[in-house]
Amino acid sequence: MFTDTKRLENECASKLQAGATLDEVITYLHAQGISILDAIKIIRYVGCLSLGDAKRIVSCHSVWQPIVQSNQALHDEAEAAGQASEREH
Repeated sequence: MFTDTKRLENECASKLQAGATLDEVITYLHAQGISILDAIKIIRYVGCLSLGDAKRIVSCHSVWQPIVQSNQALHDEAEAAGQASEREH
């Protein structure tokens, strides 16, 4: 699916300038049907946040919890594989 992230960045920046909270902007992005990765990128940009902070804020938001929980097993496996690889070297 193609997402016009530049348009959404502009909309979200305008919403923040008009007094919206990051919580409201994250909810708006979710309602637009974008991926969690695009939401993180947009929140990072419009919130002037580090990647880690944007990831934490978006992934901890209640609207993204079903996605985060469904991907947790994959995340855990990837992390374990990375740690195993580090121990081998």
